[in-house]
Amino acid sequence: MINSLTQIILCIICLSMLSYTWYIHYIVKDGLGRKMLLWGCGLLFSFIFFRMIIYFLSYLGIIDIMTQKLLSQYNFFHIYVIVIAQFILINKR
Repeated sequence: MINSLTQIILCIICLSMLSYTWYIHYIVKDGLGRKMLLWGCGLLFSFIFFRMIIYFLSYLGIIDIMTQKLLSQYNFFHIYVIVIAQFILINKR
């Protein structure tokens, strides 16, 4: 099992890489695919950022294991939002 500090560092690395990916997709102008990737990158950024906050609060001892599991369960709603947003973008055209 990876400890919270290692998870926080991995989340920061992933956030920086995802920010760069969002910037690259923002520069490219190719229509619907661009919008879908921007929405996807933005929501994945929020998913990972929320996960990093959970690990940070756990590392500081502010939240316990049960609260961490509950917040992690709510965090998976970002995945559903990605699918719904892409469905709306595709059918809006």
